[in-house]
Amino acid sequence: MEAQRPCFNQADQLNGLDAWRRAVRQIDSGMEIRLEELRREMRVIHLKPIKDLEAVHVGVAEFEKKVREFVEAGGEGFSSTSSLKSDLLCILPGELRKDLTVVRMATERASNFEQFRDFALTLATRMFFEQRRGRGIHAVESPDLSQG
Repeated sequence: MEAQRPCFNQADQLNGLDAWRRAVRQIDSGMEIRLEELRREMRVIHLKPIKDLEAVHVGVAEFEKKVREFVEAGGEGFSSTSSLKSDLLCILPGELRKDLTVVRMATERASNFEQFRDFALTLATRMFFEQRRGRGIHAVESPDLSQG
């Protein structure tokens, strides 16, 4: 807040309209900077893949939040279902990405982004469950009685 004070001090005393104009100009310039920051983040979003099945739900939520912020700030390029699905597919873990690529190719015309996202989340949950079940999550290591 202190950084904006010089802008207000330049306005004439009792000239609220000029002070308001200066504040709006400051906000407008900040919006352009924020849009550029978001544009840079969107360009490299595929370089930060979700590391494992356990993190898929959080990773997809963060992806959707970032896309929403970018579009709300005036960003363009995420209006097509195809590009959204492609970018989401790029950040998913490899094992899920491989399976979803086959499904995506089979259902490309019928599925919108929301259906694709929901299917990806459901499949990730199921795969994670199967992965953990295979490791025996309820198995308890038996104590070594020979050393006692």
